[in-house]
Amino acid sequence: MIEDEGKPFAVSREDLYELVWSKPMRELAKDFGISDVALAKRCRRLAIPVPGRGYWARVDAGQQPYRPQLPRRDSQWFDDGALTVGPSPQATRRAEGSEGSDGGRSTAQLDETWLGDRLRYEEQPGNAIAVPAITRNWDPAIKKCRDTLEDAAEKLIWPALV
Repeated sequence: MIEDEGKPFAVSREDLYELVWSKPMRELAKDFGISDVALAKRCRRLAIPVPGRGYWARVDAGQQPYRPQLPRRDSQWFDDGALTVGPSPQATRRAEGSEGSDGGRSTAQLDETWLGDRLRYEEQPGNAIAVPAITRNWDPAIKKCRDTLEDAAEKLIWPALV
């Protein structure tokens, strides 16, 4: 959709209106790399009517549902750049190839290396975290609560056993 994916892309209010009525909001939002909720909020702020529920199902069924006109209003300072979207991380990676921007490894490769190192570290017996089954050093407030709960449990259990 964006020809020069390395630079931010601005869409005017009129163009955004046309785009919103050209395909479902989820697909359009995905094209811009934002959520459909964010796109809907932007349209609400710009007084751009959006297709209602079932609109695209009706179009798929061959109907021509009602499409309201873009309401006229006084020009606002943000109408020309009604929606400005920067390059997506995927587009940046495609432009750079599989390497990172510094010519090194990509983020995915670095993450994979870090995860492998971390798993090898945690598998060593000396690095294991041991949690005792019975904890003896209770905080006084927690100990009081624990004792109260244990007493209440005993009172419930003993009459049932008798």
